[in-house]
Amino acid sequence: MGQSESALNTIILYNQNIVINTIIDEHYKNICIWRESRMKRRFIVIVLCLCAVLLLMPETALATEEVAEREEQLYQLLLEGIREKKGLDGKSYIDISELGISNENGSPDRDMLATVFSTVLFDHPELYYLTECFDRISMNTPYVLGIRPVYISAAKDPDVQAQFDAAVNAALAQTEGLTDPVEQILALYNYLVRTTAYNYNASFLDAPVNLRETEPKEAWTAYGALVTGDTVCKGYAMAWKVLMDRMGIPCLVICKGDRSHLWNLVQLDGKWYHIDVNRGNYIIPVLRGQCMYKDFLVTDTVMSRHKSWFVAGKREASPVCTDKRFSTDWLFRQDYIFYPLYRDNSGQYYYIRYINSNTAKLCRGALSGGGERKLPYCFHILCC
Repeated sequence: MGQSESALNTIILYNQNIVINTIIDEHYKNICIWRESRMKRRFIVIVLCLCAVLLLMPETALATEEVAEREEQLYQLLLEGIREKKGLDGKSYIDISELGISNENGSPDRDMLATVFSTVLFDHPELYYLTECFDRISMNTPYVLGIRPVYISAAKDPDVQAQFDAAVNAALAQTEGLTDPVEQILALYNYLVRTTAYNYNASFLDAPVNLRETEPKEAWTAYGALVTGDTVCKGYAMAWKVLMDRMGIPCLVICKGDRSHLWNLVQLDGKWYHIDVNRGNYIIPVLRGQCMYKDFLVTDTVMSRHKSWFVAGKREASPVCTDKRFSTDWLFRQDYIFYPLYRDNSGQYYYIRYINSNTAKLCRGALSGGGERKLPYCFHILCC
C-alpha cells in the first residue's frame, strides 16, 4: 500500500509539472507574440515616419535650392549694376524685376534684399563709391522692380577711379622688396595709420545730428581712408581689405554684435588674427602720427571686450583666433621708443623703431640678455 501511494504521488507530481510547464510555455509564447507584435508596430511607425520625411525632403531641398539660386541671381545683378554705377544719375536703377521680390512691409524678401546688398558691399570693398544705402523702386506695385544705390559724392568725379588706384598703389609701394607677409602687413598698417585721421564728428553718437549728417559719406568707405585720409572704423576696415586682397592675404571684415564697430581678420600660415587699424591712431592730438599696436594680430581673448562679433555682410560666425605668437604685451624703452611685435621660429623679433615723429623703421633681429636689451639694426624704412 505504501509503495502504491508513493507511485501515485509521483505520477500526480509529474502530471502537475507537465501542466505547469505547459502553462508557462503558453504564457511565454503569448509574451513573445505580444513583443513581436509591438516590435512590428514600432517598425511600421518608423517606416511610415521615414517615408513621410523622404516625401518631404525633395520639396524642402528644392525650396532651399531655389532660395539660394534666387539670392545668387540677385547678388550678380546688384554687383553688375553697381560696377556700372547704375543710379548715379538719379534716374536709372538696377533692374531686378525678374526675381519677383516682395515689397510688402515685414516681408522676408525685404530682409533678404538688404542682406544680399550688404554682402556685395563687404565682399567688394573696391567698390569704394558705394554706401550701405539704397532706394527700392516699386512703381506702385507690390514688388521691388529695381534698386537705386546711394553713392558717395566723389563718384561723379571723372577722375575718381584714377585717384583711388593711385592711392592704393602708393600704399602697396610700402611693401616693395618685402616677401614676408608679416613685414608686408606691418608696412601697410603703419602707412595707413600715419596717412589718416579719425573723423569723430562722423562717428560719435553724441555729436549733433546735423553735424553727423553733413559729414562726407566718403568717411565710411575705403576711398575716405586711402584718398582723403578722413575716415572712421568702417573706412579703415574696408581699406584694409582692399589692400589685403591686392596682396593675396586672406582677409575678412568683422562687425561687432551691436553693429557699433568694424575691424578685420587676416590669415597667416593658416591661422586667423584680429587686426583693428582704427586702434592704431593715437587719440591724443600731440601724439598723432605715431602708431599703436593694441589690436594688432591678436586673439579672440584680447578682443573679448567686444563680447560678440560676426562676418560683416553675412551674419555668420567668424573663424576662431587663438594663436598667441604675435604679442604686443611688452614695451622696451631706451633712448627711443620701439614696440616689439612678434617673434618668429628662429628667435628673430620684429618691432617698430621711431626715429622721430615722422619717421619709423621696421626692425628685425635677436634680443639677448636680460632687462634692457641692446637693439639690433633696422633694415627697412616704413614710412614718413
